[in-house]
Amino acid sequence: MDQDRVPANGNPANRGDGGPAMWDVLRRAEGSCYQAQEWIRQAVKVLGEGHHMLELPQSPPSPRGTLPRSLHLAEAGPASPELASTANPLDDNLPQPSSYSLDKDASNPFPLRVHCLGKFRVYLDGRLVEGWRNNRAKGILKLLLLNLGKPLPKDIFIEAFWSDYPLQQATNSFRVAVHELRQRLSPQNVADQDHGYILTDGSNYSINTDAPLWVDFQEFESHWRAGRALEKSGRSSEAVDHYKEAEALYQGDFLEEDIYEDWTLLKREALVDIHLSILGKISSFFLKNADYDSCIEFSQKILARDRCREDAYQYIIRCYTNLGFRSRALRWYGLCEETLRRELDCPVSPETRALGNSLAGRDDILGATMLILR
Repeated sequence: MDQDRVPANGNPANRGDGGPAMWDVLRRAEGSCYQAQEWIRQAVKVLGEGHHMLELPQSPPSPRGTLPRSLHLAEAGPASPELASTANPLDDNLPQPSSYSLDKDASNPFPLRVHCLGKFRVYLDGRLVEGWRNNRAKGILKLLLLNLGKPLPKDIFIEAFWSDYPLQQATNSFRVAVHELRQRLSPQNVADQDHGYILTDGSNYSINTDAPLWVDFQEFESHWRAGRALEKSGRSSEAVDHYKEAEALYQGDFLEEDIYEDWTLLKREALVDIHLSILGKISSFFLKNADYDSCIEFSQKILARDRCREDAYQYIIRCYTNLGFRSRALRWYGLCEETLRRELDCPVSPETRALGNSLAGRDDILGATMLILR
């Protein structure tokens, strides 16, 4: 298809470029199909009743592959029952994985989107917030996000960022940083307490959770919880869909540029553990469903993070065995044995040893392993 089409009334959001502007907004809803669905709701409301089509130039593919199916449903028109059916993909009694919702305040046109997994990025109204003059203003935002919904006293920030300063100087610097943060998170740099994202109650500071807000690590954890709930109810396929959504959001470790800040450590390690567990669950699902190539792909992601994860080696060995690539299975067995011996000074487990024995024969497994490691 040479061109994408979306319905429009010729003047969505009072923008002269009409449909293309809304399409750009939809394409920026990266990282979660639930976030994209929220944009679709807003797009349908803005586009109104018009049904003629706007010709749009072809856009480069999403870095994570094909756009979610719900994006393409925009072609069905504003009153499409099919589009409406995508609004609640989960049962009401399961966790809903999106804290980002324009529906929370449809009159507020300034949604805030923050990425903490990997490179720290802040988007306000779809635009990247750049030109921070004060890095501690970003630090305050990060600490507030880590404690979302919990007011923090001023002393916490001073201890974290100005512990070596005299108290008065630290207090003044803190106020300057908060002022810049409010400016950065305000539309057109106009602070508005009614719609601001930074709230003050005496000497306590917090994020305004009533304002439209999306945070990647919260969305990541929401998909994790939703997947676990579905898995416990026996809905494994739906659970894996959530696990894959979460995995796509994990673009790097939590606040990786603040790796030496003590207050980031526990959260970072907790998210690493969740990510590894998600990769293991996805790998196991694909193995059970004979999707061996996908299982290998996700198992290798585990080993890229922790090369001593013996279960990931087992998945890969089983996959190559089932695919008929015995030499590759032997190679991965050898890598497992060598890595565990070098890194942990321990032998492989009896289960892994049995996999190797089944490939090379019980009496010849050691020689075969040494051969393929040369």
